[in-house]
Amino acid sequence: MASAGNPQDGADQSGPSAKRPRSSHVTLNVGGERFVAAATTLTSHSQYFAALLSGDWVESGDEELYIDQDPAAFKVLLGYMRRGLIKVDDVDEDVLLLAEYLGTERLISAV
Repeated sequence: MASAGNPQDGADQSGPSAKRPRSSHVTLNVGGERFVAAATTLTSHSQYFAALLSGDWVESGDEELYIDQDPAAFKVLLGYMRRGLIKVDDVDEDVLLLAEYLGTERLISAV
């Protein structure tokens, strides 16, 4: 059920605090490799993305976000964000460092 105050429901909002994403998906360039992910997937699992995908970025009109990190580690984390599961064998130091950088608290506390 959509509410008038929910920016995801497409309701017309006005005023300086009305910030609505242009798209439900975000294109990320992580270390030169492109990923497309649902904004809600990113923001619900990462403090970094929750801050980044609000406010100024939403208003800036940028089409792609560049993140100077290891794309292989990001691929593992994105899989975790999407499914809520991760193979223990996939968790190496690079994945843990990136998880800490992105503020993915659930993964950090689970490992």
